[in-house]
Amino acid sequence: MTSPPTDNEAYVRGRLDTVVSSASIEDVWKATNELFRYLCENQRPAMGRVSQKVQCAIAIDEGNECIAEIVSACLLAESQQHTTVATYGRFADVIRMVRDTLPALLVIHTNLLVQAVGEAIAACVAASPSTRYLLITAWNQESIDRVLKGYAPLHISIGVLNMPFDREQLIAALGSAGGDALTKA
Repeated sequence: MTSPPTDNEAYVRGRLDTVVSSASIEDVWKATNELFRYLCENQRPAMGRVSQKVQCAIAIDEGNECIAEIVSACLLAESQQHTTVATYGRFADVIRMVRDTLPALLVIHTNLLVQAVGEAIAACVAASPSTRYLLITAWNQESIDRVLKGYAPLHISIGVLNMPFDREQLIAALGSAGGDALTKA
């Protein structure tokens, strides 16, 4: 791992810039893994604050627009104005969105994690340290347990919603993962 400078924010910002802008998979892999190790070993930088405008960002992989439509239709009307639902072709685009919007809650369709290079979730944590996470998945429990165990050293709040789910289950999972701001009826 490259020795981080005494300015922790500058180090994290530099690694984050590499993740979202580099065309080299090797550079992105190295930067995300360095961020993961750094965040596990050091106090989280206070770079970001959560947004008042985007309380919940929902990231679905391209090709699964139907999941985005279902999730959007299930949201309570009151929470829709503070929620963004979008599809992404690359996890770097999700990281860029997190950096730019600082959501209180990031809901990730787990197919995006398959596309991610290295420990990409660490880049989201670096961009917005206060963001909480909810995974929407059709993966088996063993795979989910492996993912949760892998991210445990980051000390992030992460929940899981198994597919298929109904509206009540989605609302409950959003409330559990992100607090009641998204679930007030």
